[in-house]
Formats: sequence, C-alpha cells, structure tokens
Amino acid sequence: MMKKTISFEKRIKKIIVKIVMFVLGKAIQSASRWDSIVRHEVARWPDNLTFALDVLPWGPRMAMKKQKGRLKYLGDGPKEVDLLISFKNIECAFLVFAGLMGTEQGAAERRTIVKGNLAVALSLIRIMNLMVVYLYPKFWSQRLVKRVPRLSLKQHALRVYIILIGIPTGI
Repeated sequence: MMKKTISFEKRIKKIIVKIVMFVLGKAIQSASRWDSIVRHEVARWPDNLTFALDVLPWGPRMAMKKQKGRLKYLGDGPKEVDLLISFKNIECAFLVFAGLMGTEQGAAERRTIVKGNLAVALSLIRIMNLMVVYLYPKFWSQRLVKRVPRLSLKQHALRVYIILIGIPTGI
C-alpha cells in the first residue's frame, strides 16, 4: 500500500514538472524574440547550439535550439545535445520547477548535473531567473531569485505578452 502512495506522488510531481517545462520552454522561446536581455545572452552562444533540461533517470525532458539568434522549443528534443542540465531525481526537479526553490539554491545543493559548456549553462540560468520574474508574482519571485530586477513599463508589457500570447502560441 505504501508503494502505491509514493508512486502516485511521483507521477503527480512528474506531470507538474512536465507542464512547467512546457511553459518555461514556450516562455523562453517567446522572450528570445522580444526581450533584449534574453537576446543579448543568446547572442553569445554558438550557432545551432542545442540544450536540454531533464530529470534522471527517465524524464521528463525539455530541449531547445538556437536558430537565427533565437531559441526554438523542441519538446523532448534530440537525445544528443551540446548542453545538458540534469536534475538528479524528480524530487529535486519538483522543488525547482514548482517554485519552492530557486535555481541557484538547487545548484548549490548539488541537485543538478551539467554536461557541456558551463558559461552557456550559467547564461541559461540567468535567462531562467528572468523567466521566474516574468512568470511569478513579485512576492513569489523574491523567494526564488537572488535579486529581483525592477521591471520597466516595456518589460511589464512583455510579461503580459509572454503569459497571454507567447506561451500558448510560442510567438
């Protein structure tokens, strides 16, 4: 009886992580088109770079590729990528993707494994932190990122755009 309860909890966590990965992927794709900070970060990356976030041992997984200076969400994506950030288990991923722990804290507690270019990985984490600021209300994002930047009026408009149009359409 105990195994079924734990198994059910893990399935629910896996579903939540998969949904948040989808939302994050679409938000990053949209932001890479419209946000100057994200475009500046991505401009430093090699062309056609692919990266993935996944959960060991069996997923879920999110992959993206840099194409023409923008990022494209690839769903589960290709198995071979240039940069792979893996969460050690579903519990570690759930804490970060459910907004219970920031990405820096997750890295500091060694809940992730990075394979690939570390400079690009740190740049990706900066983009993910910006997405936290865009997607979560301020009182929540203050708990997750070290310093919440002041958003300009244009960034507030972009935040609304990403939530209402960018995530559903990917534009």
